[in-house]
Amino acid sequence: MKSAVFEKRNDFNVNFFNNYLQKENPHFMQHLHSVIEILYIVEGKHRIVCDNKEYYAEAGDMMLIRSFTSHELYSDDEFCHHTVLQIPPSVILSMADSSFSSSYLLALSYSNINSKCLWKKQECEKMGLDIIFKKFISERKSQKTGYDLIRNAYSMEILTLILRDIGNTNIISDEKEDLKRRIYDTTLFIHKNYSNDISAEECAKNVSLSLYYFSRSFKAITGFAFKEYLNIIRILHANKLLISTDLPITEISSRCGFNSTSHFIVTYKKQQNTTPLAFRKKRKNP
Repeated sequence: MKSAVFEKRNDFNVNFFNNYLQKENPHFMQHLHSVIEILYIVEGKHRIVCDNKEYYAEAGDMMLIRSFTSHELYSDDEFCHHTVLQIPPSVILSMADSSFSSSYLLALSYSNINSKCLWKKQECEKMGLDIIFKKFISERKSQKTGYDLIRNAYSMEILTLILRDIGNTNIISDEKEDLKRRIYDTTLFIHKNYSNDISAEECAKNVSLSLYYFSRSFKAITGFAFKEYLNIIRILHANKLLISTDLPITEISSRCGFNSTSHFIVTYKKQQNTTPLAFRKKRKNP
């Protein structure tokens, strides 16, 4: 059996598939993507590193990976099995009322990273999530007519229960939905252009806001100052390159948008409490 079984992923449809971790391949390397990912543990003990924080999940637990959040998985057993539900933001935008869609997306994005992301088995059972996932798994196996419809229905039911459980974090008054949409669009712009020399002034102009109002609103809605958020995203991508390539530190610094290697190292150390080189050595020689 292969160590991982994937269905083709895209940015327009919900995907639901199986992943396996076993003794021969006990690790999924650090990565990030725009889709919202929900892991439901079927078998085995998993260690999930999400935004450099460790979580432990066993059979019956559920883990939310918010969009653009760096994550990797390890097996703490000889065999681990979990299902993966991937929901593109575009699906939420198409199904949710426009009065609330930005609030939902912000709650499910990196800007809400400090909110709840792990539900233990007892919580899942109390919320009825275990029943939904079991029906989801059964439907995927049978592939009966209408599977695509019921897949979307189950996905939205799971997301709704998650949103209700985490509460109104990062969701401000409904009359400011337009402002929330502009800030959310800015976070997408940062994720796509982090390697370029972008500024708060440029982003404020892009969404037709004054620099002062933009800066204050960005901090209020995301919980991060603009420059802080930009540097966090740059460091996330730097970590990916440090692990997956042998590129020199100077090249990684440049690719991730830093104007000098020294600035990169100072920013990296401030965020990660270590140097890029030390991080690379530790990850390649655990």
